[in-house]
Amino acid sequence: MSEMNKDLACQHLCEMIRIPTISSFEAGEENEAVFTMFYDYLEKTYPHIYEKADFKRIGRRGLLFHIKGQDSSRSCVLMAHYDVVSADAADWKVDPFGGIMDDEFIYGRGTLDTKCSFCAVMESVDDFLANDGNFKNDVYLAFSGEEEVEGESAHEIALYLEEQGIRPYMVLDEGGAVIPEGVPGMAVETAMIGVAEKGLVNMKLTIRGKAGHASVPPKKTVTGRLAKAITAIEKHPFPGQITPATEAMFKYIGKAKGGPVGLAFRSIRLLKLPVIWLAGRMGGTFNAMVRSTAVATMLKGADSYPILPGEVSAGLNVRLLGKDNMTDMMARLKQIINDPDMSLEIINGSNPSPISRSEGPCWEMIEELVSQVWPGDLCVPYTMNGATDSRHFHTICDCVYKFTPAVMDKHQRASVHGIDEQIRVDEWKKMLVFYEKLMQRL
Repeated sequence: MSEMNKDLACQHLCEMIRIPTISSFEAGEENEAVFTMFYDYLEKTYPHIYEKADFKRIGRRGLLFHIKGQDSSRSCVLMAHYDVVSADAADWKVDPFGGIMDDEFIYGRGTLDTKCSFCAVMESVDDFLANDGNFKNDVYLAFSGEEEVEGESAHEIALYLEEQGIRPYMVLDEGGAVIPEGVPGMAVETAMIGVAEKGLVNMKLTIRGKAGHASVPPKKTVTGRLAKAITAIEKHPFPGQITPATEAMFKYIGKAKGGPVGLAFRSIRLLKLPVIWLAGRMGGTFNAMVRSTAVATMLKGADSYPILPGEVSAGLNVRLLGKDNMTDMMARLKQIINDPDMSLEIINGSNPSPISRSEGPCWEMIEELVSQVWPGDLCVPYTMNGATDSRHFHTICDCVYKFTPAVMDKHQRASVHGIDEQIRVDEWKKMLVFYEKLMQRL
């Protein structure tokens, strides 16, 4: 891919950002005309893909391209999602849907999550086909337009492939990135490769009582009981555990580090209890790495100040790690809350994903590509706290990797779903190089 092609790719990413494909939990709130505009844009911009691939619309927002290779025994699935979350322009330095680019950055909603990956895949595949490229194996491009709202498109694509008897050799989706500050104990740039995901469960906790006037409250109100229930959940964290994926992460770090510190990382089984204790004290990412979490994110009571509600509810977001599952989690929460007037309802959810291999040909290929684009960087497997569309593909593939091939510093990572989302132009071009090199190996 020439440098001019990469400059053109930058323009294409900017143009994608300008099409605000905002998904919503309420499908009727989405702007259907915008999504139609996006589909038309793809067909116009990537003619070689549409000409040479078998294209199907699957589900409400699923796009599946199948490009035949010389063999179909080791097919690969490249994934991304093209929907984005909303953005309030008043909070941003630039128009979040302006697709603005300067000498250093491309700005806008989706530059990191994940129109960057989507565009890079389309650019690289179309360029490969335009230059008479012939894949060694079948390649599938699987895109969803409702990842941000936990929609079913990706799941339906995975089911379709399973029904066709297709078991991909490798799946590559969004996930970890190249972290410039590295991981604790390793002050070197590190490529974090997701090999598993926590389970994601959305729940509704409801407590019922007697409604009345707020001027004469009873001794125990439903609002107070709800607060007590939420506090009980916070005071009783899930037991800690070191999963095989976390153990692999520590061992990779320890192998690279060497010396006494490296030995400590490699001896994670012996140090399991102090590591779990320390994680609980620190909270945040470290704590989430070693245990399941449950947190109240939405609260609902009365619609007016003087009304004492007869029913209050909280939305709970639960992330299940390792051996934990929805059945045991439900029983645990009921025991912790211990309120006879409580009901717990699972709105939607999934158990933790299986763990993909952090060794073997697929992993080694990812390592090789990373070393070519970011020489000297360390590749480390880990379990993602967040959920991606690729969680649906673990049932049909043993090598599902979650990796966004770009350097993202702390500020950029914080801008995902936040304010002033942006990607460096030079890193965007490196992402193109990563996928360009990947094309030669598929």
